[in-house]
Amino acid sequence: MFTDFDVTISFKQVLEGITILETKVTMVGSFKKNESVKDEFLEQFCNVNAPAIIFPFIRETIASMTLKAGVSPVLIQPLNFVEFAKRGMNK
Repeated sequence: MFTDFDVTISFKQVLEGITILETKVTMVGSFKKNESVKDEFLEQFCNVNAPAIIFPFIRETIASMTLKAGVSPVLIQPLNFVEFAKRGMNK
Protein backbone atom coordinates (compact mmCIF):
# COMPACT_ATOMS: atom_id res chain seq x y z
CA MET A 1 0.00 0.00 0.00
CA PHE A 2 1.41 3.38 -1.03
CA THR A 3 0.70 6.60 0.84
CA ASP A 4 1.36 10.06 -0.56
CA PHE A 5 2.55 12.96 1.61
CA ASP A 6 2.94 16.51 0.45
CA VAL A 7 4.95 19.41 1.82
CA THR A 8 4.29 23.00 0.71
CA ILE A 9 6.49 26.04 1.22
CA SER A 10 5.22 29.53 0.35
CA PHE A 11 7.15 32.75 0.69
CA LYS A 12 7.18 36.33 -0.49
CA GLN A 13 10.03 38.83 -0.69
CA VAL A 14 8.90 42.43 -0.25
CA LEU A 15 11.12 45.48 -0.67
CA GLU A 16 9.75 48.89 0.26
CA GLY A 17 6.18 47.63 -0.04
CA ILE A 18 6.71 46.08 -3.49
CA THR A 19 6.55 42.32 -3.92
CA ILE A 20 9.83 41.32 -5.57
CA LEU A 21 9.37 37.56 -5.55
CA GLU A 22 6.53 35.28 -4.55
CA THR A 23 6.51 31.51 -4.87
CA LYS A 24 4.83 28.36 -3.66
CA VAL A 25 6.45 24.94 -4.03
CA THR A 26 4.68 21.68 -3.28
CA MET A 27 6.40 18.31 -3.45
CA VAL A 28 4.78 14.96 -2.99
CA GLY A 29 6.50 11.83 -1.73
CA SER A 30 4.97 8.41 -2.26
CA PHE A 31 5.88 5.91 0.45
CA LYS A 32 5.11 2.21 0.63
CA LYS A 33 3.60 1.08 3.92
CA ASN A 34 4.28 -2.35 5.32
CA GLU A 35 1.01 -3.76 6.70
CA SER A 36 2.72 -4.78 9.96
CA VAL A 37 3.56 -1.15 10.87
CA LYS A 38 1.70 0.00 13.96
CA ASP A 39 -0.41 3.17 13.84
CA GLU A 40 1.76 5.09 16.35
CA PHE A 41 4.83 4.57 14.13
CA LEU A 42 2.86 5.61 11.05
CA GLU A 43 1.79 8.82 12.79
CA GLN A 44 5.42 9.61 13.66
CA PHE A 45 6.44 8.92 10.08
CA CYS A 46 3.75 11.27 8.77
CA ASN A 47 4.69 14.07 11.18
CA VAL A 48 8.48 13.76 11.22
CA ASN A 49 10.09 11.43 8.70
CA ALA A 50 8.09 12.11 5.54
CA PRO A 51 8.49 15.92 5.73
CA ALA A 52 12.17 15.53 6.66
CA ILE A 53 12.74 13.37 3.57
CA ILE A 54 10.88 15.73 1.21
CA PHE A 55 12.05 19.09 2.61
CA PRO A 56 15.66 19.08 1.26
CA PHE A 57 14.31 18.70 -2.27
CA ILE A 58 12.08 21.75 -1.76
CA ARG A 59 15.05 23.74 -0.42
CA GLU A 60 17.14 22.82 -3.47
CA THR A 61 14.31 23.60 -5.90
CA ILE A 62 13.75 27.06 -4.43
CA ALA A 63 17.48 27.87 -4.39
CA SER A 64 17.88 26.69 -7.99
CA MET A 65 14.72 28.40 -9.22
CA THR A 66 15.63 31.78 -7.72
CA LEU A 67 19.22 31.57 -8.97
CA LYS A 68 18.04 30.78 -12.50
CA ALA A 69 15.58 33.69 -12.31
CA GLY A 70 18.51 36.08 -11.94
CA VAL A 71 17.80 37.12 -8.37
CA SER A 72 19.79 36.34 -5.26
CA PRO A 73 19.22 32.69 -4.44
CA VAL A 74 16.79 32.07 -1.61
CA LEU A 75 18.48 29.72 0.84
CA ILE A 76 16.02 28.20 3.29
CA GLN A 77 17.54 26.96 6.51
CA PRO A 78 17.18 23.29 7.49
CA LEU A 79 14.29 22.57 9.84
CA ASN A 80 14.08 20.27 12.85
CA PHE A 81 10.90 18.27 12.24
CA VAL A 82 11.28 16.40 15.53
CA GLU A 83 10.97 19.71 17.41
CA PHE A 84 8.03 20.76 15.23
CA ALA A 85 6.26 17.50 16.06
CA LYS A 86 6.89 17.98 19.79
CA ARG A 87 5.33 21.45 19.56
CA GLY A 88 2.44 20.28 17.36
CA MET A 89 3.56 22.49 14.45
CA ASN A 90 3.64 19.88 11.62
CA LYS A 91 0.11 20.53 10.44
